[in-house]
Formats: sequence, structure tokens, C-alpha cells
Amino acid sequence: DAAVVAVDVRPGGLRLAAALGLGSHLLLDSLNTYGVRPWLPFDGTWYYGDVAFIVDPWLWLAFGAGAALGVPPTRWGRRRWWFWNGVVTGFLFFRAALFGNPWAVPMIWGVLMPMALIARERVIPPARRQVASLAAIGLAIVYLLGLGVSSRVAAGHALRHGRPLLAQAVESYSSSPAPAIPWRFRVVLATPTELLAVDVDLLSGRIEPGTPLPRGLDDPHLPAVT
Repeated sequence: DAAVVAVDVRPGGLRLAAALGLGSHLLLDSLNTYGVRPWLPFDGTWYYGDVAFIVDPWLWLAFGAGAALGVPPTRWGRRRWWFWNGVVTGFLFFRAALFGNPWAVPMIWGVLMPMALIARERVIPPARRQVASLAAIGLAIVYLLGLGVSSRVAAGHALRHGRPLLAQAVESYSSSPAPAIPWRFRVVLATPTELLAVDVDLLSGRIEPGTPLPRGLDDPHLPAVT
């Protein structure tokens, strides 16, 4: 006969967990350049954070370490974390080889994430794991705040160097960090008739405006494809 296990379920806690999951999902999605429309179907307004790239390994590292430190210890859980660490490390090395990303990114990940997993099993006592988990999440929040400030600084540099190249005033812009390289940004400036991409490297101070491109919003064929 199957054993019956009594579980103390608290609806209030489940509702809170669901609300936190939904709210944090929307919040994190709103930080990238793709944006979200949280008020559909009543309002289709887009909201863009222009803070983080849609796939950011450093956020994965901070949140992943926080999750790994906070989950209950099980044999399958340990194997699962090591498996996904290998998958992400391989992905980062693949991107470095294929797209010329800095090799330091996968190397740093390949050292820090295993250190977090080993610390959880060998160093941090069970009573301290929740504190360590919250500390990792705190680091993610500090990282996002730093990205937000850097994004605005990069946008300021792009506006100063890009405005003279455009025939009309800038009406909007979008600033996005490079994948896994949070000190490099691509800022796209938009006028009613043109787009201009400006690459900004905050560490080296290099600012490289591209060539203005027509938006083509007056093309007579546009209504047919929209």
C-alpha cells in the first residue's frame, strides 16, 4: 500500500509565492530592451528598462548561486546543479569562440559557480545557507543598479557624439549592454526620419557612432505589411 504523507499547506503562503513569482518575472523582463506590456488587454503601452541584456550570465550566476544555496540538499539536486553549471559554462565558452566575447567571462563563471556549489556542501553550515542565499540575491540587485547607472551614462555619451550626425532632433533612444560585457553598450538614437547606432565602451572610453540610416516610415508600401 502506498504511504500517505500529510503536508501542511498554507494557502496564504502559496498565494504570496505566486504573486512574488509573477511580479518578479514582469519586473525582470521590463529591465531589457524588449520591454513588457503588463496592462494588456486594457492598455498596450510598452515599458522598457534598458538596463540588462535579455540573457545575462552574471545575473544567472547571482540568482543561480542564491537558488543553489537555498534549496534543500538532495542527491538529485546536487547532480542537477552540477549538470546545469556544465551546460552554462559550455554555452559561454561556445559564445566566446564563435563571437569573440572575452574568454574571461566563461572562465570567471567556471570558477565562481562551482565555488558556490562546493561552499554550499562543504563550507556553509545549513543554518547559514538562507543568509548566503539572500546575500547572493542582494548582489544581483546591486549589479542591476550598477547596470542602470552605466546604461544612462552610456546614453549620455552617445547623445553628445551622435546628435551632430543627425539631421533632426533625437526623439527617443534605447541603450543595451553587450551580452556578458556590462561595460559595453549599444545606444540607438531615433529621430522622426533616421536611426543611429553608437557603440560605447565605458572602460576604454571608446565611442564609435555608426552611419545614420533612414527609418523609411514614409514608404508607401508600409501600410500593406502592417
